[in-house]
Amino acid sequence: MKKVFAVLLALAMILGMAACGGNTASTAPAAPAAPAAPAEPQKTDTPAAPAAPAAPAFPTKYLDFMVGFGAGTGSDINARMLCSIAEKNLGQTITVTNMEGAGGALAYQYVQNQPADGYTLSWNSNSQSIAHYNGNMECTYEDFEQLCRISVEDQMLVVAADAPWNTLEEFVEYCKANPGKVIISNGGIGGFNHMAAVAFAQATGIEVQHVPLSGADQINAILTDDVQCGIATAANYLQYVLSGELKPLVSTGEKKLTFEGAPPTMLDCGYDMTMSMYRGISVKKGTPQECKDILEAAFKAAVESDEFKEFAASNNVFISWMGQEEFSAFVKEDDAKIFDLMSGLGMVK
Repeated sequence: MKKVFAVLLALAMILGMAACGGNTASTAPAAPAAPAAPAEPQKTDTPAAPAAPAAPAFPTKYLDFMVGFGAGTGSDINARMLCSIAEKNLGQTITVTNMEGAGGALAYQYVQNQPADGYTLSWNSNSQSIAHYNGNMECTYEDFEQLCRISVEDQMLVVAADAPWNTLEEFVEYCKANPGKVIISNGGIGGFNHMAAVAFAQATGIEVQHVPLSGADQINAILTDDVQCGIATAANYLQYVLSGELKPLVSTGEKKLTFEGAPPTMLDCGYDMTMSMYRGISVKKGTPQECKDILEAAFKAAVESDEFKEFAASNNVFISWMGQEEFSAFVKEDDAKIFDLMSGLGMVK
């Protein structure tokens, strides 16, 4: 019995020591953590190369605006009003220069002789084609780049207020009874007004003399009876018509003019004739596109201004805007019509 007890006691002691040994192993301290790796230095971008100096904005100086007809004509009056507004948008002066002669050809040719840099502009119209086909200049509309169309204007036939004719019918009857006696003045041989006068005489079946006079010279000649009538755009005559010095007999548009006392159209009087002059702006072929875009935007803003709209309304100028692409297509089509018309009138040289 004593041996058995001793054996059991010894076994209990061995199991207790084993338990103590296991507890010691489970609570051993953890190994210290490895130090964190140092952060990599932040990379910086390579310094940018200095920017190239910007090219000067266009325009950097004044611009020349060439008008192929005299001071005081409808062409001149409209151009000066338009440019006085557009130059504010460009921040540079636009100098309007009258270079009349050869139905506008002198001004067109002048533009062709200048650099294609956007600083010399041409106030163009149907005369750009007419001046070529009548032999006044070699260049054609294809030597220009069309910038924008501004307006369309009808022609008007006027006589002195004390003239014996009050209607177109009376005037035509007199001319037929006195062939070659009546003198019609126009803005220049070979110009649009001249072509309108020839077309008018052909449509009405009368024989008249054609004399080139423009601006104040034409007005004075009518008032002093040196010539019996004149034909030009309504803007040429309107102030004298409204003052009672001139008397309008007929206009050449599809619709009647809008001022009080406006005359009937050729269509109203039974004649199959319509003739209207467009006005626009062109530059020499080869002008940089950037320059053309800047110019187009400046003149578009001018046309859309209240100031120009009021001017147009008071002068019977019908605003008819076209941008570069549309105007270029229009001029090409109009050139073909001008050639056909001039061929029929025997005016192509």
